[in-house]
Amino acid sequence: MEEIKPIKINLEEDNNIQIYVLSDMHIGDANADLPTLKKIIEHIRNTPNMYVILLGDILNTALKTSKSDIYSETLNVMEAQKLALELLLPIKDKILAMTPGNHENRVWKEVGVDLSLWLAEKLSVQDRYRNNNIALTIQFGSDVNGNPFRLNIFGQHGAYGGGRRLGAAMNALEDLDGIVGNADIYIRAHTHQPIQGSRNIFLFDDKGNIHRRTKYYFNSPSVLNYGGYAAEKGYKPTDDTPCYLNIKAISTRKKSKVEKRFLIDKVMI
Repeated sequence: MEEIKPIKINLEEDNNIQIYVLSDMHIGDANADLPTLKKIIEHIRNTPNMYVILLGDILNTALKTSKSDIYSETLNVMEAQKLALELLLPIKDKILAMTPGNHENRVWKEVGVDLSLWLAEKLSVQDRYRNNNIALTIQFGSDVNGNPFRLNIFGQHGAYGGGRRLGAAMNALEDLDGIVGNADIYIRAHTHQPIQGSRNIFLFDDKGNIHRRTKYYFNSPSVLNYGGYAAEKGYKPTDDTPCYLNIKAISTRKKSKVEKRFLIDKVMI
């Protein structure tokens, strides 16, 4: 059985961090929105407590055997690789985790070359790269007893399901908690639909007591103008407004017990 290898990171931040889940840029596609992508990267670079998770389809990688049209590409695969590296270098120290999407995996399936791993190595974040699921644990801030908060994030690019409707995409996103059951945030990409949701569950603790816990779900938007393959297939335009997750860690003391929770909101740039 394949294990899921966690990524563990300690951040020297207070009780408020921001995470940009950046995906589906499709660099090389004629509809890639490079001006918006550059603004997003600049915002990440200039915001002290903001970090980024790269969730796949950074590159478009049109091949003769793929659905994408190689003749309308503005960059070949090598040129797109170089541009992606150039764009991401200024925020390499803010990358928390990285995984490929189905577009990068096209090349792996054809010739056994992992373009995303190459990019991770050039950005010096190969230890934060996973070729499938991302299981990320972030320690930051401090509770009322001076102990750090631990935020658990699980996600993947998601090259299956999702459908054309928001409900179907949300179902695929929520299905992630069937893989790792106790994450605080579940993230997914692929559908280009910015979706946010949460639900409460009850959990037993190690003493047999029941506690309420909130799970958050987030599907990242694309950085892609409408047209090309999406227009040809009759897909609906998606809301591609750049947005990130603002995460506040809160703790209270009740008698001898410290209760911790996170307040998580989607914020538009």
